Amino acid sequence: MSQQRVYTGKGKYSDVERLLAELVFHYTAAMPSPFVEAMDVVVLFLMFVAAPAIAIAIALAVRRGLFKNFSRETHWTAYVFAVIAAGLLFFLFVRTDINGAWHTLLHFACGILGALVFGVAGGFMLSIFTSRAATFSPSPRPKK
Repeated sequence: MSQQRVYTGKGKYSDVERLLAELVFHYTAAMPSPFVEAMDVVVLFLMFVAAPAIAIAIALAVRRGLFKNFSRETHWTAYVFAVIAAGLLFFLFVRTDINGAWHTLLHFACGILGALVFGVAGGFMLSIFTSRAATFSPSPRPKK
């Protein structure tokens, strides 16, 4: 049997190397099962496939005029709040320790919701730039 070496912080390593060692050893120690690795893959799939699909769907819906009562100010506000919410959820996803079943559930719920809210935020951001000016006018323009 091999023993795990414990880094005491003394020696020729820099602060950055010590920080990286702590992050790597902490993260690998927090991987209790293949289920956790599979759920990480699911969150990555949501982040890189589902979130852009949600963003494109929202931008196309705005482009077609389905959100008639939204203004650009509302889109900017929704974008900012969605980015803050996604950042908070991703922060909880990264920093949650996996010690039991409820912690695992909370960990991946934060990751999945963070990815989906990030997609919604991207949709609001894209809709600001892809929308037609006539879509956001409060009243119809007079015909000349």
